[in-house]
Amino acid sequence: MPRESNEATQRLMTVPREIDNPASYLPTGNEYLSIPTLNPHNGGIQSINILHMASRGLIEFCGKNRDDLFLPTLWVEGEEHDLAGKLRWDREGHWVPRFGCKESQLEIQGTVCAPVGFKGFMYVLEISRAAAGPAPANAVSTNGGAMGNAAAGHASSGNAAGAKPGQRIFVGMRGSWVESRRTIYTSKRIHARHCAWYNKWTQGLTLELRPDVGIAALAISASEELDTCIWGLGQGLANREVSCQNNGTDRINFILGKEYNLAPGERVALAFYVAVNVEGDGAGTNLFDMKRHGWEKLLAQTRAWLASHALAAPAGLSPAFARLLNLNLFFSYFYAHGRAIDTEETVLATSRSPLYYVSAAFWPRDSFLWSFPAVLMTDRVLAREMLFIGFTRHLRNAGIHSHYIDGVLLYPGFELDQLAAYLVALGEYLEATGDFDLLNEPGMARGVAVLEKALWDHKHPSEYLFDTFLDPSDDPVRYPYLTYDNVLVWRALRVLSMIHERVGLIQKSLAAEEAARRLREAIYRYCVVEEPFGRMFAWSVDLAGGFELYDDPPGSLMLLPHYGFCDGADEIYLNTARWIHSGENPYYHRDGRFPAAMSAHAPHPWPMALCNDLLALQAAGSGPLAGVVPDPLPLLLNLEMDSGIACETVDAQSGRVKTGAAFATAAGFLAFALARALR
Repeated sequence: MPRESNEATQRLMTVPREIDNPASYLPTGNEYLSIPTLNPHNGGIQSINILHMASRGLIEFCGKNRDDLFLPTLWVEGEEHDLAGKLRWDREGHWVPRFGCKESQLEIQGTVCAPVGFKGFMYVLEISRAAAGPAPANAVSTNGGAMGNAAAGHASSGNAAGAKPGQRIFVGMRGSWVESRRTIYTSKRIHARHCAWYNKWTQGLTLELRPDVGIAALAISASEELDTCIWGLGQGLANREVSCQNNGTDRINFILGKEYNLAPGERVALAFYVAVNVEGDGAGTNLFDMKRHGWEKLLAQTRAWLASHALAAPAGLSPAFARLLNLNLFFSYFYAHGRAIDTEETVLATSRSPLYYVSAAFWPRDSFLWSFPAVLMTDRVLAREMLFIGFTRHLRNAGIHSHYIDGVLLYPGFELDQLAAYLVALGEYLEATGDFDLLNEPGMARGVAVLEKALWDHKHPSEYLFDTFLDPSDDPVRYPYLTYDNVLVWRALRVLSMIHERVGLIQKSLAAEEAARRLREAIYRYCVVEEPFGRMFAWSVDLAGGFELYDDPPGSLMLLPHYGFCDGADEIYLNTARWIHSGENPYYHRDGRFPAAMSAHAPHPWPMALCNDLLALQAAGSGPLAGVVPDPLPLLLNLEMDSGIACETVDAQSGRVKTGAAFATAAGFLAFALARALR
C-alpha cells in the first residue's frame, strides 16, 4: 500500500482561535443559572447567563470592560476600600467559590453560592472586627447609608445601625448592567429595552430585558432591609424615578447596601440574593422564596448536595487529585447540562460558558461520549434523562454535526462517531444500572430503530465498513472509512444485540451480533497497514489502497481497549500506540513540559489525549502498554489548563489554555478518566 503524507490537506477546516493571554475565572452556578466570569482579582461578576429554549441558546446579562455586573463594595469610616488583589480564594465542596482577606482591622469573607434547585444565587459578605483595637473617632451616620441620600432612585429603610460607638462600615454591591447578549457559538448584543425598578415587596431592585414582553429578568435583594438602593441610567446615578428604562444602548448602574456600626469582636453577615426568570415578577417571587429559606440554610444544603455527589479519592493520593477530579466533575455537571428558564426542560450543551468558542449548542459525541460517563458515575437520574432527550428531542438530526438546544439543525455534516454515540451511551447505562425499563419510555424504542437504520444507511455496499463525512474534530475526512469510528459502530452493534435479546427479538439480536463480528474482521482486514513499527491500525482507508496515518484526540485509536474492541496486549494495537507517541507522528508534541498528542484541528497538546492514555492504561491493566505510553497522570495533575478546568488544548510550556476555554463536556471526560484510573 502507498503511504500517505500526514501534512494537512486543503480541506475546509474550522480551526479554533488561539488564546495568547488567558484570563483567570472561577466559574460556578447551578442548573438554572451560570456565573462563568467570576473575577478572582476583585471578586466581581462580569456576566451571568440563563438557558432560553425559545432563543435556542444563552441569554447573558453583562457588564463590560472594567464595569462588573456585580462587584462587592466595602466602605470604612466613609472611605471606600479597594479589595482588588487582596482576595485569597478556595472552593467549598470543590465548587462554591469563597474568598477571605484582611482590611483595616476587619476580616472579610465572601461566598458565591448558587443552590441546587433554585433559580438564583447568593453573594454572602461576612465582616468581623478584631476583638481589640483603637476606638474610631467618627460617629455613625443615620440616614441614607454611607452612600448618601441624594443619589437617584433611593429607597430608605431608616437608620442603618444603632447608636453604640463602633467602626462605621458600609457593605454593598454595586454594578453596571451594560448590555445583554444572545449566545449560540458566539455572543451577539440584544437591542432591547433595559428596565429597572424598585420592588417594595422584595425590598430590592429588578432588572428586566424587554424586547416587547419580558424574556429574562434579574431580581436583587438582601438578607436584611437595605438602607441604600440607588440606580440610574448612563454614567451616573441621576434618575430619580421609581423605574427607568432604556433602549439597550445605555447602561443601568446601581448600588445596594447597608451600613453597620461594628464594635470590637462583632461580626455581621449580609447576603445579596439574585434570582432569575423570564420576567420581573417571576424573578421577584423566586427571590422571595430564597429569602424565606435563608442563605445559611441554602448554603448548608448546597454543601450537603456537593458532598453526596463528589467522588472520593483513596487515602494516600494527593489532595490535588480530588480537587482536579471533582472541580471538573461539577463544572461538567452544571455547564454541559442545565434547565431552560422558559420551559424548565433539561438542555444538553457543549458549554454554558460564552468563553467556549462553540458554546450553547448540542453535539451528540460531546454529550454522550464525554460528559455522559461522568454523569453516570454521580447522578443516574440525570443520565437517564440525558438519554431520553437524545433519543427524542435530538433524534431527527442524529449524527449530524451540531444542533440547537431544541434539536433543530445548526451545523450540517454527517459524523459517524456522533451517530454511534447514542447507542454507546445507552449501552453503558443499561450495563451499569440494569434499567431496561427505560426502553419502554415513549419514543425510546422508536429511537433505537431509527438509529439502527441510520447506521446501515452508511455501510459500504459490499464490505462491512461504515463511512463518514466529518471526523471527530468536525473536519472533512481524507478517506471515508475511519478505524475509530468503525470501532464505535462495532460497539453500537453489540449494544443493539443486547437490547434485541432483552426484548425477545432473538433473530435480530443474532443478526446484530453477526454484523459486529463481520465488522471486526473487516477492520483487521482493511484498516491494518505495515509501517516502521510493524503492523498497526491506520486512521482512515478508502478500500482502494489509500490510507492515512494519523490520530485525533477527540476520537483516538488509543481508546480501542477502552471500548472492548481489543486488549492492551494486541500487537497491532501496541504498534499503533508506539507510533502515536513517537517522532514518526507529526502531531505528537514531544518538546516542552507537557508532551501529548495534538491534531491538525488544533496543533497544541490536548489534555483529552492524556485522558485517552489514562483510559487505555486502565483498560490494559499492567500489561505491555505501560512500557509504551508515558504515565499521563503527573502531567494532568500539573496542567493549569483553564484555571484547573479542562480545555481543548494547552500551551506546551506553561500548561495554560491555548484553545477551547471552559470546555464543559471535556471536563466530564477528564473527571471520568481520573475516576477510572482509581480502579
